[in-house]
Amino acid sequence: MKLLTLICVANAEGNKLVGTLPFEMKLLSGMTDLVIVNNTIKGTLPITFGEEAESLRSLLLPYNELTGSIPQNYLRNSPLEFVHLGNNDFSGPIPTNIGNATYLQQLDLSENLMTGTIPEEIREYKVLEALSLANNTLQGTIPGALYEMTGLKLLHLNGNALTGTMSSFIGGLSSLMELHVGRSELSGYIPDELYSLTNLVELDIGQALFTGRLSLGFLNLEDLEKLIISDNELSGTIPFEFGQLVRLSDFNLEGNEFFGAIPESVCLLRETNLEVLTANCDRITCDCCSDCL
Repeated sequence: MKLLTLICVANAEGNKLVGTLPFEMKLLSGMTDLVIVNNTIKGTLPITFGEEAESLRSLLLPYNELTGSIPQNYLRNSPLEFVHLGNNDFSGPIPTNIGNATYLQQLDLSENLMTGTIPEEIREYKVLEALSLANNTLQGTIPGALYEMTGLKLLHLNGNALTGTMSSFIGGLSSLMELHVGRSELSGYIPDELYSLTNLVELDIGQALFTGRLSLGFLNLEDLEKLIISDNELSGTIPFEFGQLVRLSDFNLEGNEFFGAIPESVCLLRETNLEVLTANCDRITCDCCSDCL
């Protein structure tokens, strides 16, 4: 039984491993989980392993120095559920078929050098719950296919050169708990349909080009803990009613065109959960801000 465990699961997390993924990995066709996290593994993904593996459920190789492109149809015979390849140096386009797309639940390609656009074919990951493409060099607009992936709970697209607007179809992603689209070139008004995402815990649209005023629709997001709207082109005053967002712990609104004062109702949140309140105090009055820029 111990031998079977060694064959089926490879776990090397933070062991200061160096070198490349060996050609001989193709012999481990019965492996179920490959976990090599926070090491110094270089080179590319072994093609022969991708062809032979038939039982792999987890491919977790973040925080290494892997390079090259991620092949289309990689591990096509594997019932992959979790793919975490973030914090490497992968390049090339976003793959639209890793493993058997029927099973994939999490795909993390963040902090790489991925290029091109987010393909419409990404809809093939039909049961995906978490997608992170953050901090790559992706361009283009948010494809309509993403708005069809109604099982998503986490969507991180921040730190790319995405353009265009946020579609009203965002309201269809009713399971979303984390939405990060900041540090981009997205623009326009925040669609009213966003405020129907009542499961949101984190919303980050900071460092983009969004315009308009703060809507009372935010009050629908009662579970919101993190609200980052900094460095946009938003204007007007901060509504007194925002004091009803009692679960907020991080509220960053600096770098906009707001005026007036932070309402007392928001300041009172500092006595409960609100730990970080950031604003430009030369533009608006904020006696209670934790960070006054």
